[in-house]
Amino acid sequence: MIRWLNRLTLNQRLTISVMSFIMIAFITIKLITHQVYLSIEQEHLLTRTQVLANGVSRNLDAAMLFDDSILAKEILSAFKADPLIARVKLEFTDHQVFSQYINKEIAFIPPELKDTEQLAQQGYAFGAEMLYMKVPVELKEQTIGYMYIAVSLTALKQMQHNHFKLSLLLMLGLFILSTLFIHQLLSWLIKPLSQYKEKQQKAADNIFDYSQDAILVMDDSGVITMVNPAFSQITGYSKEEIIGQHFHKLADTDEYSQLEESIQQTLKKNNHWQGEMQQKHKDGSSIPMLIRINTIQDNSNKKVQTVIVASDLRSIKKMQQLEHLATHDTLTNLPNRSKLHIELKHHLAEQKNNPNTFAVLFVDLDDFKSINDKYGHETGDKALQITAERLKRTIRENDLIARLAGDEFIAIINPVKSQADTEHTCQRILSRIMDPINLGKEKIHLNASIGCYYAMAGDSQNADEVLQRADEAMYEAKLSGKGQMREFNQFR
Repeated sequence: MIRWLNRLTLNQRLTISVMSFIMIAFITIKLITHQVYLSIEQEHLLTRTQVLANGVSRNLDAAMLFDDSILAKEILSAFKADPLIARVKLEFTDHQVFSQYINKEIAFIPPELKDTEQLAQQGYAFGAEMLYMKVPVELKEQTIGYMYIAVSLTALKQMQHNHFKLSLLLMLGLFILSTLFIHQLLSWLIKPLSQYKEKQQKAADNIFDYSQDAILVMDDSGVITMVNPAFSQITGYSKEEIIGQHFHKLADTDEYSQLEESIQQTLKKNNHWQGEMQQKHKDGSSIPMLIRINTIQDNSNKKVQTVIVASDLRSIKKMQQLEHLATHDTLTNLPNRSKLHIELKHHLAEQKNNPNTFAVLFVDLDDFKSINDKYGHETGDKALQITAERLKRTIRENDLIARLAGDEFIAIINPVKSQADTEHTCQRILSRIMDPINLGKEKIHLNASIGCYYAMAGDSQNADEVLQRADEAMYEAKLSGKGQMREFNQFR
């Protein structure tokens, strides 16, 4: 039954629901009204017969007193006024029959036991075919006999039958009107909804077909069931080549095996996972992709589908590489002069909202030209690379170390809490630079001079001025004997 209902369209479900409600409501109302109608008609029949019987009984006392059965029969003939009365039997209190009226047009049906018991208790009983009544005949407030009256229920049953036929006609009319109403309701509500759904489906199809991202749909076993044109353009696989294949054919096996457990746990918890992965191209090359995985459950059959949307990161990676080359030194991979100026301007602008003091350290390697002259430029370049790496590890993660040019480096320490902290940082830098550098058989010793400038909020200065003041402090350190640190200004 449930499967059958699930296969019905929205129109069919709505029609069945509304029609069922209307029919059940109508039948319930008609059953209630029928019972009320039947009770009223029974009451009318009982009252009408009772009035006639009471009128006859008042004329029977003399006939019974003088034992005149002929007179009694004439009096009982008054019941001819009601053609539904089948028989009236007049008895004395000892149940001796005195007289009776018989309507030959209507067959008398004796009462059943339950009808006889009810008749004795309440003076009347509605049987299956007749109404049975017991009316006393009194003389001077003493009961001298009883009339046992049997009234046919044929007319009442005919009324019930007519009422039932009318109810059927009304129900048929209601059914027709309900059908027209539902049809109109469907045209008002469901049709626009269906049109909207069709538009949504068409929009979804267009998104699927014209998306620049690769879209792939899999069943619950990982078999690919659908791909869009962008997928074929990015991976080189045609639709025919890939549908029906397991998605493992496209994934980098080593990389996926490392991520599989994390992906499955995240999908189980959130039904969504996102991250970067390498996708296999048909030619064997790898494509960096931003992968977004979503699991979707079909409510109708409870089956789970997996939708993967993959964005090609090759152009983005290329732009990132170009941007990195433009802002970083090719030898040491440290930020270059351009990146340094950008960061300095940012820190100076930030002081307007966050009045922190930061320190700019100008680090210049002492007598580095002699290293190049003695060991060659290749060895000198390696020494610079090692020194750059040491400088990165000496400062905090959120601080910046950049290569200005040749053997000159700039460190931005932000924020600075005290002058002592800056001096301690400079001593760490000098100590790390002075550690010997082992290059094969050669052991190279370096030293440096450091100039420090405190860039404080409220001072009017630009990036070039900040670098110039740090540079001046560095030259003072060199003039003072090298291998030491000098400050351009005092921390406050």
